This record gives sequence, structure tokens and C-alpha cells, in this order.
Amino acid sequence: MSTQGDEQQDKSSGSASAARPADLGEAHRGPAQGGLRPLEPVSDPMLLAAVERAERHRSAKAAGTSQVRGEPLSQIVDHLGLVHGSWTTRLLRPQLSALEDAGMLAAGRRHGIVVWTLTDGGRRRLARARRAGQAGAPPESPQHRRWREARATATARIDEFHEQMRHAVEQAHGLLSHDHVHSDAWFELGEHLQRSSWLLGSATHCLHEWVEPDDQTPDIDSCLELGDEAFSPEDRAQRRSRRTGRRNVRNWVIVR
Repeated sequence: MSTQGDEQQDKSSGSASAARPADLGEAHRGPAQGGLRPLEPVSDPMLLAAVERAERHRSAKAAGTSQVRGEPLSQIVDHLGLVHGSWTTRLLRPQLSALEDAGMLAAGRRHGIVVWTLTDGGRRRLARARRAGQAGAPPESPQHRRWREARATATARIDEFHEQMRHAVEQAHGLLSHDHVHSDAWFELGEHLQRSSWLLGSATHCLHEWVEPDDQTPDIDSCLELGDEAFSPEDRAQRRSRRTGRRNVRNWVIVR
């Protein structure tokens, strides 16, 4: 049930929406980039929802520390699905401050960076907006966007990685057919085989093994797999080490 204080907070937060520009103009909106939306006004409930989800998707390890709670503007922008830029900051920072003044957000500092977290009043305001259908559909979350883009990249490049692996195996056959091969050739081949295998393994994981994340929990790669308990602690540690970075498509550089 809404309290008189909550209703007063709703009225106060209305000034946050009214204070921001209604029309940013096409010059400041810019084109969408990498699935992100161009700059546009954001409702207070949508901004509160972005802060809430950013906190929810923070890694369990980080959330369990004694650090100041909250998320920086860069993470909030990611959860709004907006392109980063100076105009995004100009749009959102005054609105965040207004919501803080209205008692719906609390600000703090972590490592010298301002972070925001929802207050109890902010959570109640967001819950009422959702019940009234005023919060709007949430944009795609950063973790789902990373999954989708990695999957698309793996689909586009896995044949290339298969060909790279076949080329490395053919090189190995070629060297094995000669009796006298310089040691440098074997060392170079070892690097080629290792890199080709890692690229193919990473793409395979992104395409076939990475489960689509939902909005309820943070999608953190623990580098653990079902059945790992069957191995010795040393083997488990080696397997986890080999899996490190397997979802990072920025590492997919072909070395020829």
C-alpha cells in the first residue's frame, strides 16, 4: 500500500523527469552502435530499473565484499542500452541527482567513483510503476548482449577456425614426413596448434555450450563444468585455467 511519504516521493521525482530536456535533437542522438540505442530521454522508473538490474547482475563475489554498494554511471548506461558519450552523461547525471534528492537513490563513492543504489523508497516506487505498467519493457541487458554477440560472432567465424585447425594439422603431417626438421619448426608448430585449438574451443563454447542468460542472476563464467568433480584437484585446476577467457571474442585473432 502506498504511504503518504511514498506519494510525496512520487511528486518529487516527477521534477526529475521534468528537469531533463524533452527533445535532445538529432545532432545529439547519433546513430545506434553495436545494438545500443541512440541517446533519448529516460523515464524515472526505467532509470530506477536500470540501477536495480545493474546491482543484481554484479558478480556475487563483488557484491559480497564490504565495498560501498551501488553501480557507476557507466554500468547504468549499459543497462539502459544507450550509447556512451558526454551527452548521455549530461542527460542522466542531473536526473540521478534529482532521484537522490527525492530519496529514491543513494549515492556513494567506490575507488573515487560515484555509485548509485536503490533505497527502500526507490524500490517501492519501481514496484508501483511496474504494477501500473509505467516502467516500460527493459532494454536488453549487457550480459545478454554479450552472449548474443559472442554467439553471432562464433557462427560467422567457426568455419574459419576449423580451416585454421586443419591447416595446423596439415603442417604437422608435413613435418612428420621428413626425417630431419629443425627444432624451431616444431616449436612454431606447437604454438600454432595451441592457438588454433584454443580459438576453435572458444568458438565452440560460445556457440554450443554457453547457456542463454536471464535477467534474474549475474552471468559469470565460473569455468566449471558438470563432471569436473570426477577429476583430481590438480586436473580440475588445469581445466579451469584452460577455460579462462573462453567467452572473450576480442581474443579471436588469427595468427598465421
